[in-house]
Amino acid sequence: MTNHKNEILITQREIDDFQKKSGLRKAFSGIHLWGVGVGTVIAGTFFGWNYGVELSGAFGFIIATLIVSVFYILLTKVFAELSTMLPYTGGPYAYGRKGLGTFFGYLTGITTIMEFMCAAAAITISISLYFSKLYPTISHIHIIAVIYILFIIIDIIGIKQSGVFQLIITGVAISALVLFFIGTSGSVSIVTLTSQPMFINGLDGIFAAIPFAMWFYICIEGISLAAEETKNPQVSIGHGFTFSIITIVLLNIGMLIIAFATVPMQYFINTDSPLTSILMIVQPNDKVAIVVFSTLALCGLLASLHGIINGFSREVFSLSRAGYLPQILSSLHPVTRTPYLAIVLSGLMGVALSLMADIKTLVFLASFFALLMYFLVILSYIKIKITEDDKIRSVSLKLWLVFLLIIATTLLLIMILMLVKQSQYIMYAVVFFSITGFYYFMIGNKHIMPDAPEEIEAKVEKISIY
Repeated sequence: MTNHKNEILITQREIDDFQKKSGLRKAFSGIHLWGVGVGTVIAGTFFGWNYGVELSGAFGFIIATLIVSVFYILLTKVFAELSTMLPYTGGPYAYGRKGLGTFFGYLTGITTIMEFMCAAAAITISISLYFSKLYPTISHIHIIAVIYILFIIIDIIGIKQSGVFQLIITGVAISALVLFFIGTSGSVSIVTLTSQPMFINGLDGIFAAIPFAMWFYICIEGISLAAEETKNPQVSIGHGFTFSIITIVLLNIGMLIIAFATVPMQYFINTDSPLTSILMIVQPNDKVAIVVFSTLALCGLLASLHGIINGFSREVFSLSRAGYLPQILSSLHPVTRTPYLAIVLSGLMGVALSLMADIKTLVFLASFFALLMYFLVILSYIKIKITEDDKIRSVSLKLWLVFLLIIATTLLLIMILMLVKQSQYIMYAVVFFSITGFYYFMIGNKHIMPDAPEEIEAKVEKISIY
């Protein structure tokens, strides 16, 4: 950056003192971030996406998925660069605060929390349904309570233990998909694939399916929320995003092609466990394979729920540390240095929401809040880059920023179309913006902590350490 009129000098002691008081422990490497990225979103491969197929048709949904996949590949490039530039646990809040100011920084953080909360609730419902099929005598509420208590304990114990656990269950989830590929391989048919309804509702159907195609990748930005707990973030974060998105794209495209080439889509478009339904059709007599797959698939849902709880708690922690949310939520455990109250809150809210809404509604809302957050992050990225007047002279950067501006405009149009096409959700948006705005202007903006790292970074052109 060439303009240093707002440069501030801070000592290494000041950084160390803040880290001791309010910072998180660094334990993640690139492989842990891969586990966070893949594990947090892998539940989307097992359920939720299928609700979009009836809106667009098989080929329409594949097109929607390809569009969304390209978008997320570009988006992870933006997040990776921002996470390296601003390696704080606030993630999207930090980027919004740096580029767009206090209110939009707060709004970016809150929409991230809402995205993660809705996603966690949808996954919670699906987990309880999977367990009910395997163990029908156990009640849903008991299943949900035990899972959340287990994850809360793991996350409070320590970030290193949490990262190892995430890696293990992510690996098991991928093995479930491998079993699905093997189990359906003998039933794959080009005839079945080409006989599926190609398009339903044309271009409108493709747009209507986008929120459900997004479900494949919802919360992948959880990697950025682990930045403050990552060793060597300048290298590890980029590797985490790159290898995560490659893994997820390959798994999802492969799963879709096999699903549509195996059975007619009407057999799995209205079920909460589409892959299990497909396996039951192609392997009706192999009860062992079904039970094994369902058990392994549970690990995919558990991996996503665990990753989302972790990311959700970090965003709550960062907003609390900066004063936008009650500061008690940024309390750190004296031994493990984990934000235990934020973790407990994320669990309680996930349980409550899972008892109040259905999966289809939650998938839609998670996608809507994700789009809003992505819109704000991209605008922040553009603003940050424009202020770097020594780099903006690059023709390639100018073209990249214009392209991102087009993407941001497209996201805004998609959000509007989502609410127009699904008007029953307009009231949710009205309530959200009303409560969010009221809280900020009446309470949140009166308690902002100027020494929070995201706030310090937002106020200066350059920070020099001496």
